[in-house]
Amino acid sequence: MKKEEYRLNVLTLKGRFEYLNLTYEQAEKVYLHEKEKRNHSEQHFFSTWEELDFDLSLFRVILNKKQFQDFEKRHNECIRNHEKSLIENDTLRTNDIKYNNELIHYCSNEFLPHFLK
Repeated sequence: MKKEEYRLNVLTLKGRFEYLNLTYEQAEKVYLHEKEKRNHSEQHFFSTWEELDFDLSLFRVILNKKQFQDFEKRHNECIRNHEKSLIENDTLRTNDIKYNNELIHYCSNEFLPHFLK
């Protein structure tokens, strides 16, 4: 990556985190962190929860106290939104679970006993 492209990427990230008013050095550290997260490994990966914890621990080191408080508010909001989406997705699967339980019950209590006779 060329030096100018790298600088523009860091400045773009700085704009994305405008609410934190990052210095260039802070934005650079966050950029390198995000770049590292994007490097996919076939052997290692983070779950959503691990990634959120990893981000929190890194930002705690990079940011000053006020910036971290602002980041933590948004971070907690992100966690609540993720939890909400998980609940909504689970709720949508309720009918599937009910159907599969009925199918298992039918197969084990009706079909298989009759078939084995």
